[in-house]
Amino acid sequence: MELVRVIFSVATATLDTGESTGLAELRTSARQATLQIAHDNTPLFMTTLSHDILQARSPAHCSATMRLVAFMVRRKPLLLHPNLPRLAEAVVKSLDPNATTMRRDLVVQAATVMISELVHSYPSIAFHGTLQRLAVGTHEGAVITYDLKTATRLYVIEGHRRPVSACSYSPDGRRLITVSLEEGRVLVWKVGSSLASVFTPGSLPRQGGTDRSGAYKAIEFHVAGKCRR
Repeated sequence: MELVRVIFSVATATLDTGESTGLAELRTSARQATLQIAHDNTPLFMTTLSHDILQARSPAHCSATMRLVAFMVRRKPLLLHPNLPRLAEAVVKSLDPNATTMRRDLVVQAATVMISELVHSYPSIAFHGTLQRLAVGTHEGAVITYDLKTATRLYVIEGHRRPVSACSYSPDGRRLITVSLEEGRVLVWKVGSSLASVFTPGSLPRQGGTDRSGAYKAIEFHVAGKCRR
């Protein structure tokens, strides 16, 4: 793991104007090595990445690691796709002063860039800017939602039986739409604040629907085999 951390350090190094092209080439090589490590040994890569975000030696190091993630998302998005829930959990915890020793204001800019890259690259991740809510679909069929203002997990929504392909917030943030292509279902959830959620934190607002998933509304659809592939 220490060798991987050294490669991360070189890959995230900030180059000052006028520094030699040799250093720039070294950083480029380190970034290519990082991509290769992520491909060949994903568990080791994710363990090191999560540790370097949450246990960074400084806010600058934490921010640099997040920028490295943003670089990887742009270059090789499929490499990180199976580990999106773990990645999202790490970046949310980095904003929680109770989980790290770093000041939130020193890492929030890098975290914002990283979240933006994730949202634009993966349909299974949704973000509502005004409410600062993040939703992350999982391969198990659950959707995990976070409040970035407080850096806390809000709900774990377990409505799908197959992987979540996409999710999206309504413009006012009071509804969350989740989609599973394999299951052929669209589910609509009430996720706005309610009186019940005040007294039972972590519990979804009452949905009032009749679908087996527990969702507010459910829509069935069919995707032909060729289109699904």
